[in-house]
Amino acid sequence: MNPALRNFLAWMAAALTILVFWIVSARIQNNERPLSFSDFMSQLERGHVAKVTITSSNAGSRIEGEFKNGQSFRTFAPPQTENLVNTFLENGVVVNARDANSSSWLGHIISWTPIVIMIAFLIFFMRQMTSSPEALQAERRLSAKARIHDLLSERADALSREEIAAQLDDRDQPELSTVLYQMLREGTIVFTAEKKYRVKTVD
Repeated sequence: MNPALRNFLAWMAAALTILVFWIVSARIQNNERPLSFSDFMSQLERGHVAKVTITSSNAGSRIEGEFKNGQSFRTFAPPQTENLVNTFLENGVVVNARDANSSSWLGHIISWTPIVIMIAFLIFFMRQMTSSPEALQAERRLSAKARIHDLLSERADALSREEIAAQLDDRDQPELSTVLYQMLREGTIVFTAEKKYRVKTVD
C-alpha cells in the first residue's frame, strides 16, 4: 500500500475511533441524570423509582437506578441514612447491591480506557511516520515483485520489459529493473531467448 495512503487511512481510523468513543461517552453521561438525595427521596415517595443499584462505602452509598419512565439517574446517600433498603422494598423498588471495591476497579478501567486507546494510536502513528526509507523501499519492491509474479503467472506467453511496465502501477515503475534482476537471481522468473520474461516452471 502507498505509504501516504496508509498514513491517511490510519489518521482517519484514529479520528473515527475517537469520535465514536466521544459520542458513546456523551450519550451515556447524558442518559444518566444526576440527582440530589432529597429530590431522589421525593421521587421515591411518589412511586417513580423502578430499580436501584447500591454501592456502599464508609462515606455513604452511591445509588444508581432507573425511573419507571426509563430515565437513568444517580445520587449519593449519606452514611447516617437508616432503613433505606426497607424503604425501597416498601415502595416496590427492585434493589441490587454492588461491592464497593469491584465498582472502584471498574470505574478506573472505564476512565483509563480512552487514555490507553490514545496512547496505542500515538505509538502506532509514530511507528508509521518514522518508518525508515530503507523499509519503505523494501516494501515497495516486495509489492512490485508480487505484482510482476501475478502478471506473468496469468499469461501463457512471455512478456517483454515494456509489456510488463505497461501493466504496472506508476508507483511500481521505479522498482521495475531492480525487481526483475532480483527475481532472476532468485530463480523466480527466467529470461527467454526472445528477451522476454516468464515464470520459471517446475520440471
